[in-house]
Parts: sequence; C-alpha cells; structure tokens
Amino acid sequence: MSLKIVKATTTFCVGCLLTFALHLSFSILPAYADNETDSITPAVVEQTEGTWQKTASGWKYLTSEGAQTGFIKVSGKTYYLDPSTGIMKTGWLKLDNDWYYFNNSGAMATGWKKVKGVWYYLEPANGKMATGKHTINGATYYLAASGAMKTGWNKEDGIWYHYKKSGAMTTGWLKSGGKWYYLDPANGKMATGKYKAGNSWYISNSSGAMYANKWVKLSEGWYYPNASGALKTGWLKSGGKWYWLQPEKDGLMIADALTTVKNVRYSFTSSGAMRANCQVKLENNEYGYAASSGAISTIGAYEGDKVILKDAQGKTLTGWQKIGGTWFYADANGVMQTGWVKTGGKWYWLASSGAMATNTWVDGGKYYVGSDGAWVQVNIIKDFRSQFSHGTKTAKYQKYIVIHDTEGGGTPQNVIAGWASNGRRVAAHFVIGKDGTIVQCVPLDQIAHHAGYGNKGHNAKFGVPEDGRDDMKGATPIGSYCPDYGMNSYSIGIELIHQGSSGEAYPKAQLEALNKLIAHIDSYYGFESTIIDHKTWRIGNSDTSKEFAKYLANYRDHRTYN
Repeated sequence: MSLKIVKATTTFCVGCLLTFALHLSFSILPAYADNETDSITPAVVEQTEGTWQKTASGWKYLTSEGAQTGFIKVSGKTYYLDPSTGIMKTGWLKLDNDWYYFNNSGAMATGWKKVKGVWYYLEPANGKMATGKHTINGATYYLAASGAMKTGWNKEDGIWYHYKKSGAMTTGWLKSGGKWYYLDPANGKMATGKYKAGNSWYISNSSGAMYANKWVKLSEGWYYPNASGALKTGWLKSGGKWYWLQPEKDGLMIADALTTVKNVRYSFTSSGAMRANCQVKLENNEYGYAASSGAISTIGAYEGDKVILKDAQGKTLTGWQKIGGTWFYADANGVMQTGWVKTGGKWYWLASSGAMATNTWVDGGKYYVGSDGAWVQVNIIKDFRSQFSHGTKTAKYQKYIVIHDTEGGGTPQNVIAGWASNGRRVAAHFVIGKDGTIVQCVPLDQIAHHAGYGNKGHNAKFGVPEDGRDDMKGATPIGSYCPDYGMNSYSIGIELIHQGSSGEAYPKAQLEALNKLIAHIDSYYGFESTIIDHKTWRIGNSDTSKEFAKYLANYRDHRTYN
C-alpha cells in the first residue's frame, strides 16, 4: 500500500463525527467461532480525499472532517478504523458475529488467505470469514467453525467425506491407510454396504473400507469381491468347491437350490457348494445324478425306496447304462444297483448314488478298481533283500513317493539282481516292469537307499532332516553342490523300467500298475504322500525322463496318470 504520510502536530476530535461506528465491537480470533447469529454487513464509506497519518498508536485516515472510523474504502481497498481511536486495524477482527482479516497493510483480505499455516476463505463480496461447506471455483471445500479449511476425513451430519491436501472434496476412488474407499461422485459421501461404481458392484464395511478377495455376507446372502473389489459373477472355485454367483443378481451366491446354466442343470447345498458325484432329487419324483462337473443327468425315478433307471421317454432300462458320461447298472426290473455287482465274471463297485467307481480304492479302502471299474488286485511279487534295508521306518517319517527311471531295460527281477550283485546296497522299494509286473525288494517299514544325495539346502526345503536313522553305507556326497542326504529316510522309492534317452513311451500297463501301487502305498500309511521324481530332489538328474512330465503332473494332482 502506498500511503501519504502526514506528520501529526495536533490532536483531532472525532467523537461525534462517526457515531455509527461506536456500536461496532471487535476482538481477537478465538480457536473456534461462537454460536452467535444475526450476521450484519456494515456500511463501507467510500473515501475520495484524505490522507493517511502515522501516529504513535498506528495509522489514521484524515479528511477535512477529521479522523475517520469504521469501514472505509480507499483506492478500491477496504480498511477498518477503530470506532474510538480511528486507528487502522490489522489481523483478525470480529464484528457482529462475523470475522474479518486485515493484512499488514490494513487492507481487508478476500478469497483464500493463509494465516499461520492455516487456510481460510473470506467472502470476496464482503470479506466475511466462511464456515461450513462451500463450492468455490467448481470445487467443494469444508471450513470448520474456526474457519480453518479441512483436509483429510471429516464427519458431517453422521456422514464421512474426504478432502484432499488442497482442501477440495475427494470423489470417486480413494486409497487411504492401505485401504480403498469410494466417495460418491455426485456428493462426495463415503459409500458403505453394497454400491455400484462404473459398471461393477462393490461392498464396503461400515468404516467404508472396500472388501476384496473374500466372502462377504449381507442380509440377502453371500457375495465374493475379487482382487479389484468388484463382485464376482458366474463360477467361482473356493476352498476346493464350486459356487455359482448369479449374474442377474449382481453376484449373489445361489444356495439350497437347483438352477440352469447354459442349458445344464446344477444343484447347490445350503452352503452354496455345487453338488458333484452324488444323487440329486429332482421335480416330479425324478432321480438325478450330479457328475464330477456338477452337471445333472436325469437317470430315472423313485419308486418307494428304490430307483428305476429310465430313458428320456420313460422307458425302463436294464443292465449297464452310460448316462451323462457315468456308468450305472440296473437289474432285470430296472432297479438301480449299489455296492458290489458281478457281471461278465468281474466285480464292480457302485457308489450309493449308483455311479460306477474307477481308478480308486473302494469299500472302505479294502479293494482297488481300475479304469474300467473292475476290481483288480494289486499283485506284488516280494523279493526282499536284507542288504537293501537301512533301518526301520514308521508312518511318522513318511512324506514322499519318489519315482525313478532305471535308464535301462530288462525285467524287475533282473534289475534287483543287478543291485544285489554290485555290493553298493542301493535299491528302491519297488520296481515296475513294462508289462505292469510289480516286484518289491524292501519292506515299507524299512529305509531304502534310493534317492542318495540332494542339492544343497534341500533337506530344509523338503523338511527331511538327517537324524542318523540311515547308516548311509554305500553313499558318497556328489561334490559340494549335493551334500544333503535326508530324503531316503522320509520316502518310498519306485523304479520304472524305462530308458529316457531312447524316447520310448511309458506303456499303459506300466502306468496302470503305478496307479495301483500308489494307491496301495496310500492305503498302507493311511494318507497321501507327496509324489516327486528323482530329479526334483537332485537337480540335473535324468530320471524321470521328459516323457513322464505330463504323467507326474497328473499323479501329483489326482494320483493317476490320466
């Protein structure tokens, strides 16, 4: 401000010149504004002549009428002069319930003003300090009762809002404290519960934090937000079970109901899990079977406590019937059979649903049925050699089944004889020939030296510490890179007669025999051991060969080669 300074030599009497100003009050800005009302906009006197005078007490504005008081406007700027003394005010001033701010020059501030690190907004029209919610230049701000501009979270009338560092209200998605929140683009309100953002539905908890990758229960049922938080629709596999999240209901999980998806019927339990490999009671007393895929086929109808197999036209069926990819058997009267059934000189196991079992142990784990459903005994020829045993082994120490290739031909008996003659005491528990012959040379309760030394760190990786239970005779470390020797004590070894370098295929009979042997080992211990091949333990080994890779993946997944 450019002021004309007049040196004061006399005292001016201004007591009766500006009596309207004596009714105005002023004070220092408190931490927050009080609750007084009745805001008044004072009159501002436009000054076109006069001079500024600096006195010992501060600046005054003098005209021919003497020292001015109250609001005056000089050169387009507004000032406030004390009603009693005429001294120009600076800083915060309260007049009739409203706060004003005057710069160091005395000019009244308007618009945004930063005071001691805090932003305030002073109405451009009159300089009054704003409070509450205001839209300024297209953005929404919140000014506390003290006038301070709000940033961060703010609760207003029970609803949460968020304001950026600039003070502008946040809308849309916000990540705060590692969690995602959604602020309504229309009004900035924080979303809770179920809501739509863009083309997707989301759910946030009562604190506004968005759910992701977990089941969420609302009053109407269960939903599953994916990693992005969007509600999943369609099929979902969770915890090894399949669920149907209805697209027409924003992903609401179906439960305790039948539904049709792409012309295929499915049934779901009260927990929402899809029924599979079981019977399903349908409408009109019809009997349905849910296959492993969950797809339901109508296979007959209930008659009392029996099920009569029928075709689509209602004709009674007898004998073997393949329906929906699954085999069933009915007697001469069409009655569906369960349990053991002997036909064609072979025994078959039919589950309580009537479905024929394949490639699995049945009847309490006592019997094994093959890929054709017929009962097969696991014929194991025992050729125990005491020199191959390296100490006792109980189920406590069983973790792995390690599959090897012999990298040569011959029969299981030839292979075992060769091991016995070389004096190294190295052998697997079992050898399987190309024709499916299984020969066992080490009992399951004994340790066999078949895996040898593994790569450095593999004892810890596989959880197989060396605890002295194997005497290690015939063992020699493979340099510094294969010093770990724990696998033998925690595994069963199986050798397949196969030479990988020749590119030969594994015969079906050999793989079928391996299926049965793995099931036999599982049954012996009462649990499923992890299946690996030798090169998993000792990286760089050639066994098993690359031809076995696809079978190994299947064995690890569902314990059969196919």
